[in-house]
Amino acid sequence: MEELRSPHFDPPSGMEHFLIPSYDLHGRGFDRRRYWRGPVWINTDWLVWRGLRQHGETALAGEVEDSMVGLVRCSGFREYYDPFGAQGYGSDDFSWTAALLLDVLGNRAGGLSSSA
Repeated sequence: MEELRSPHFDPPSGMEHFLIPSYDLHGRGFDRRRYWRGPVWINTDWLVWRGLRQHGETALAGEVEDSMVGLVRCSGFREYYDPFGAQGYGSDDFSWTAALLLDVLGNRAGGLSSSA
């Protein structure tokens, strides 16, 4: 929780960004577009989102959820995304992104219990 809210993964408020970058934003190797060096991946966000919900961290889970929905709204079902501009990269119409977003949207519609 502390690390997710730290400047390493969550830039200062007021700066448009999407959670959760796959690499430390201040790390020497950070690259917004490079595989696993900074882009946001819906599959890893989904795993963190589920864990946050299971541990009662609903506020941060909601932020991650809003970010996932926002990324897809901006750029469609892409493989991975720029954490600042939301540009989608990699494959188009990526099935795991679509499948995991269905779960997130099902939760918003009340289809998933808070303990799931």
